[in-house]
Amino acid sequence: MDEQLQQLAPTQSGSALNLLERAFLSADDAARFAHEQIGRHRNRGYYGYILQRNDQRFVITDLTGHPVSMTSHHEVIPDNHVLHSRFYSHPALSTLDVAKVTQLKWTVEDAATSLLMFSVDELRNSLQSGLPAYLSGAENSLIGFTPDRPRALSLLAQLGTEAAPGVFALGLKKGTIKPEQFVEEAAAAGDLQVLVSNGRWRPRGRITGPVVAGPWARSVPERVSFGAVFQSADEAALDRYAKDTELYDEERTWFGFILKQQGKEEYIATERVPVSDGRDKLYSLRSLFGISRKTGDYHYPESFKLHAFYYSRQRVKHARDPARRWLAHHFIVPRDLFVVVYDSNKRPVLDPDRVIPLYISTQDGALLKYVPRKGTKLFDNDTPGMGLEDIQKNLASGVLTPTGFVRVVANSGVLQVMRTNVCWDSRGGVDKYWQSSMNLQRRTLGPVFLTADDAALHVRSQLPSGSAKAFGGVILKRADGFFVATDPIAILREDFDIPWVFPDEAVTLGQFPAGCLIIARYRSRVPRELPVLLSTVDKEVYLNMLSVDVVCTAFIREGLMLDEYFLAPDGATIRYRAGLWARFKADLAIALGTSGKPGRELDAASIKEQIYLGLLSPTDWVKSLAKSGYLQVVSGSPLWGSARTVTEFAAYPPAVAVTSGYARAVAEPACSPMYIREQDAACFAHERARNRSATGFGFILKNARTGAFIATLPIDMQGAWLAYDRIFPGVLPSSHVTSAILLCAGQAPQNLSDDDYRHFLSPMDVSLARDAARTPQGYKPIYVSCADGALLRLSLSPFDPDLSLDKFGQYEFKDNPFATLERAQRDWRDIGEGRFRLSSYIQRMAKSGELEVLVTSAYWSRKGKVGQSWQPRMPSVSVDEQWANNPAPALGPIFHHPDDAALYAQSRLRSHESQTTVHASAILSSPGSYSFVALEPIADPGSPNEAIKRIFRIASDASTSPRNRLPRFPDGYTLVASHQLLLAAGTTPAERSDATDANFASAAQVHAHTHALKAKGFDINAYYYSTRYGALLKYTPTYSASERTLLLTQPVQLVEGKWATVLSTDLFITRLADIGKLQVLKPAYFWNQARRLGSDWSLRRQQIPDVSPHPTRDEL
Repeated sequence: MDEQLQQLAPTQSGSALNLLERAFLSADDAARFAHEQIGRHRNRGYYGYILQRNDQRFVITDLTGHPVSMTSHHEVIPDNHVLHSRFYSHPALSTLDVAKVTQLKWTVEDAATSLLMFSVDELRNSLQSGLPAYLSGAENSLIGFTPDRPRALSLLAQLGTEAAPGVFALGLKKGTIKPEQFVEEAAAAGDLQVLVSNGRWRPRGRITGPVVAGPWARSVPERVSFGAVFQSADEAALDRYAKDTELYDEERTWFGFILKQQGKEEYIATERVPVSDGRDKLYSLRSLFGISRKTGDYHYPESFKLHAFYYSRQRVKHARDPARRWLAHHFIVPRDLFVVVYDSNKRPVLDPDRVIPLYISTQDGALLKYVPRKGTKLFDNDTPGMGLEDIQKNLASGVLTPTGFVRVVANSGVLQVMRTNVCWDSRGGVDKYWQSSMNLQRRTLGPVFLTADDAALHVRSQLPSGSAKAFGGVILKRADGFFVATDPIAILREDFDIPWVFPDEAVTLGQFPAGCLIIARYRSRVPRELPVLLSTVDKEVYLNMLSVDVVCTAFIREGLMLDEYFLAPDGATIRYRAGLWARFKADLAIALGTSGKPGRELDAASIKEQIYLGLLSPTDWVKSLAKSGYLQVVSGSPLWGSARTVTEFAAYPPAVAVTSGYARAVAEPACSPMYIREQDAACFAHERARNRSATGFGFILKNARTGAFIATLPIDMQGAWLAYDRIFPGVLPSSHVTSAILLCAGQAPQNLSDDDYRHFLSPMDVSLARDAARTPQGYKPIYVSCADGALLRLSLSPFDPDLSLDKFGQYEFKDNPFATLERAQRDWRDIGEGRFRLSSYIQRMAKSGELEVLVTSAYWSRKGKVGQSWQPRMPSVSVDEQWANNPAPALGPIFHHPDDAALYAQSRLRSHESQTTVHASAILSSPGSYSFVALEPIADPGSPNEAIKRIFRIASDASTSPRNRLPRFPDGYTLVASHQLLLAAGTTPAERSDATDANFASAAQVHAHTHALKAKGFDINAYYYSTRYGALLKYTPTYSASERTLLLTQPVQLVEGKWATVLSTDLFITRLADIGKLQVLKPAYFWNQARRLGSDWSLRRQQIPDVSPHPTRDEL
């Protein structure tokens, strides 16, 4: 529905109506369904029709953008349907023009009411046609109107027509009549009902007069809400589960019912009821249905009867003991389950042949189904240890664990998992051996960074584009002081709890990153219109700042203080660290002023109330945060300005004017991940610098303590000196020294002549880089990122290559004259006069030092060292010759875990230029540290396993020769894992193969990547296999005799004179999973679920993990 609503277009008259499949008992229910589908899509209004079928069921059409005309489409209504009513939705409050609201002299409540109520045109249409209408005025408001013909005529006259508006319509337009008066007039002209109440405007039920101040006590609804009609109770429960979208701050239990039509397989789910004392006790039918005085039965619709209970629980924060807290969060507390079992046991008189199922929607997102066994002893006081009080006492004392209680329940009937989550991670029946999070997967981590800010910028680059969900995660500090971040995962609330990322079981199972400490949370937000009336600037501020909930949690959090990162929709990345709570309250009181009642209890709800009422502007809110905490713009945007520490906030700050010289840095630069080679850090910056509008520069730094390298991301040169203070606000990062200079060319025009300098850089820019690279010890390397995608490295000689004799006849060592200011100015004049030849310039450069092409392009076509006879577009050299010249494979960044390094290698294969099907990689590790590095994928040149042989070549190999040299890896790193990768193929279902041997390696391949390498002296701990469809599998070998025998088994053998398959791929996987540890790390086609594989792998691989249907909680 998310994508569908975004692509809606106005309906044209005469077009066919497209009906949604779901059918409902009433038009109210159909309207509620449409209202739920609209949800937060409030950037515009939508429109649809509710039709009634011949069988008296109601259906709704596809929702489209508001049509220009409100005329109906009777001529295209399908057969056996009649038009019953129209459905409208309105945009969000933030879409209103504040100036227009002020002009009309409306209050905030007036503005809100104008959207919660039908427009003049919408109501006029209903009055003229005599048909009911429904309006979704806000995400949490739905009303319905049925005109009363005699009373409607008077209002219709006051509204007039579209061409000739009446007195009332004109009064509304001019502001002399308030929206609330329009509501009361409409209520007098028909039946105006609140079907879904926002808790502020009016309670549910018929509108009969002016607004009555809330809160209002819940009453039994006159018109109970039901879901669509389904053919099974499970489908009805799943639909009800998908609607549990509201997340509450207070602990609250809800219940509902599944009803069944007598004699038919038709099921409906009721609305949910919050548990309270009195009438609304758990599973109380009186909460929804009246009782017939004649039959004594409840007033169910049609011939529906009770079939099942539905249970959900929200926001468990302060349960009395750990066991109760776990059960409330992941399952159901014993007392709430007792009611179900009790009701089932007391029903033999009424219905001796059945028990009542219970559907449990857990707070952490699972859906369970429990059917107690007939005559179960669960909660039987006569059975020792099974009575309710005994169970509660044993849980509190620890005699019975929460997991043990789950097993007791499973043993007392049938307990099933219908929708999975982290805790309930396998769909199907729960048995007496159940454990929570049996299939818990390790959280994937990004590469290692020097700072937490850089880790946050990395996760921003990993956010899925176009998603309708928010994502979040945490940033961790390693024991060595460096940082890693978890990859983004979908979150249900921006103010998420840490266990959402790292459940308690992650620590128990050893899946928490070793030696790490959580130091920050981060989250993103989906841009949308807001349910708040704000000016254009304040709306942008509110949308692009941390939510009030997150900020309040940051201030009142007990224990470790965490930084809060926000990946704002406008592209900015914000970091906030809370200061003193007392200072925060004082600053906020100043921002609120006397009208804001600063003396009241301060919490997130009260602050948001002040913003909603217009008593606290988002701009003033952010100003108070800047004063009472530490607000940092990590990466900027027009709204936030450039990266800096914010002490005085102002939206859309002007750029700082540079009066003389150049602009100096005021914030630490954005940097690459950490690499173990300088060249690889340069490659990262080169890839990030593509499509630049102007020439840029940066530095590559080396950590003198660890030997690791980082690259600063390039900034514009602007023809100025490449000074450190243009990138660093102070000294270089601790323990770091400059290792190299990086220049990045701006975009160049197409179809340049081969001698145009823009294939490289301006001689003046090269001269500036030469000066920056010069040291008393010689010149530091200069990396050049060309506009066409090539990457070059220049290492200038310290002396003039043309030796000369002094007056004594001795060789004279003069400074290298290449790219001096004088020479560069001469070259620049030649460019202006049309005499400059780039090929000659490159040849001079090659003579003045060592110039090497690291990444090729069409122009820089030959990889390797550039000779003095160089010409553009030279024939490329073979892969074998490249290896002979430089047997040092390209490497990825440092990772904290080898699996993440393997995932990185797989991600790099997607952009690999080679058309070779099979590639190889490997994982390097530094003993005693959590530092793992993947080799960039190497194409297999043709012969089987040639690439892997090249990576793992040793001196005693027969193939070793001066041309087939041993690979060169950084000191202190050794090979610990092998990786076989297949180039992506089969993008359409028709092209994909379901054959197992097309989705996993053969026994011979596994042997070649494990035992064969072990025999050569490599300590191989894992074998990774990337399928052609994008899955990543990992096998951890045992190196046992049985494993070796399995891997050396020929799959096809001669048996009794005939060739027969003795080891199919399916059998091989089964036996391999039994001997060692075989895992799916990244799911994709064929391997649909990340998990450890066992004997049931062929069944488990087909199960697709459930995706939560619940949107991120609205914290604005």
